[in-house]
Amino acid sequence: MFATAIALPLVALIGFGLYDRAQAEFRAAEEIALRSAKSSADYAWTYVDDLRRTLEALARRPQVRAMDATRCDPDLEDLLALYPRAASFIVVNLDGAIVCSAPPLRDDGVVRIADEELLREMLAGPRFRMSQPILSRITKRWLVSAVQPVIDENGALVGTVAVGTELVRWRPFPRLGAATADALLMLVTSDGTIIARSSESEEWVSRKMRNDTFMKHMLAEQEGFFRARGEDGVNRIWGFAQVAGLPWFALAGVPTDLVLGPARERLARTGGLVALTVGLLLASSWGVSARLSKPIARIAAAVRERAERRSQVRVPEDGPVEVNQVARELNRMIDSVAQAEAEIRRSNAELEARVRERTARLEDANKELEAFSYSVSHDLRAPVRHIDGFVKLLEASQPPANDDAARYLAKITAASRKMGELIDDLLTLSRTARAPLKRTDVDLGALVASVVQELQPDCAGRRIEWRIGPLPTVSGDRGLLRVLLQNLLSNSAKYTRSRELAVIEVGAERLESDEKAVFVRDNGVGFEMQYRDKLFGVFQRLHSDTEFDGTGIGLATARRIVVRHGGRIWGEGQPGHGATFYFTVEGAAE
Repeated sequence: MFATAIALPLVALIGFGLYDRAQAEFRAAEEIALRSAKSSADYAWTYVDDLRRTLEALARRPQVRAMDATRCDPDLEDLLALYPRAASFIVVNLDGAIVCSAPPLRDDGVVRIADEELLREMLAGPRFRMSQPILSRITKRWLVSAVQPVIDENGALVGTVAVGTELVRWRPFPRLGAATADALLMLVTSDGTIIARSSESEEWVSRKMRNDTFMKHMLAEQEGFFRARGEDGVNRIWGFAQVAGLPWFALAGVPTDLVLGPARERLARTGGLVALTVGLLLASSWGVSARLSKPIARIAAAVRERAERRSQVRVPEDGPVEVNQVARELNRMIDSVAQAEAEIRRSNAELEARVRERTARLEDANKELEAFSYSVSHDLRAPVRHIDGFVKLLEASQPPANDDAARYLAKITAASRKMGELIDDLLTLSRTARAPLKRTDVDLGALVASVVQELQPDCAGRRIEWRIGPLPTVSGDRGLLRVLLQNLLSNSAKYTRSRELAVIEVGAERLESDEKAVFVRDNGVGFEMQYRDKLFGVFQRLHSDTEFDGTGIGLATARRIVVRHGGRIWGEGQPGHGATFYFTVEGAAE
């Protein structure tokens, strides 16, 4: 394993280095091929442009303009000596007949040019042109002709003057350096006909390239490089570039083996070195493994036993020096862990005892508080009823002496009733905490409809639109859930009194936490969100008694009921735009 862990990254690193270098060499070969192709294209254009200038000068000579076979220009022979790569210079009339030529014709008959299609193109548009590869009727060799129109003194086309370049001997290529000595250079037409080749030209000139994919790529890109198998079956990296102003392309092909050869040699050398290195690593790894495997196995077994809570286990210290040092450190660590575990157990025991004690005290205090609240609320009801009753008897037996007395009695009556409502709400709040939960399946839709029906007498004379959507069935105490809905719906009815049309909506929606929440929404006066923490506190009110009556206990009761059902409740609102109260109940069904 140790040797593998070292050898695999080493092999991967070396392989990546070899691959990266091979790619760099391929890119360098592509650049060399493209530069060679561009140089060949420039060289061919220079040669053709030189022919064009020579023919332009020749076409202006009187002997040529005369188109008279008896007055051939003697300079044609001299030009042939100046252009050793030229096969012939000829003067052709408009009928396609050769009037004069150098070298001279072999017999006295009339000889016509071979490329009559080029003559027709020249008649249609007189300008300098280069022909397709043709087989010369004079020399019987393949050539390409540079043709210039001959215009007489009156501006009329009277014929053409042309020079034929023999393709087998033509080498329109620059001298190659050492880096490209083995490159193959070619000049081809746009239809793939080979018109010049740096080697074996006699065999290849006039043949067509059969790689259609290469030709399409070359015609589409005009300049670039391509990897393909040549017509001779050799894989090459080709650079190509178009000859300026001509439908010709210069190609330079570097054999792929020239690039892969050095890469293969490096791979062989490096592979041998890697194999030797891995072998040494495996041998050394086997020796180390044989020496260390048994002591390490005993240490591993001891650690597993210790992990299974066998506190008396010790790691054996009977191996080589290095292994013994590890074993001693592990034993120290085991001792430290054992001491820490013992301390944690003592701390946990003490903490659990404190929690039980404080929980018991808290439960006792809550029970005493609830009992006190219930007792106070219950005991206060009788005196408050007495006050209200005696005031009524006083009003019946002896009318008030004046308006002030009547107002005082009315205030006493209102205060006693307010006190009675407050006591009733406190008793309800106390019962929600004291009463045991009697869980059943509760249809909240039916329960809401029942509560709305109960509120109808208090809402008489008002325009209220109740929007009751689908509601879930929950597991809970039907009585407590009725109190919850009574508080929320009566609040919505109360805080929408100022609306000409009150809208109260009850529904359910799925929260982002995947909980099912029930909501009660209204278009009432709303509230400031900064005071939302006060909504569910006892005696906490956000509106005065002159605006809306109430005791400030309803939402506190609602919160206690929801908490007892394992849920949560919260509110959202905006002044003047209503409020929405949400609550969840544990175990709500779909």
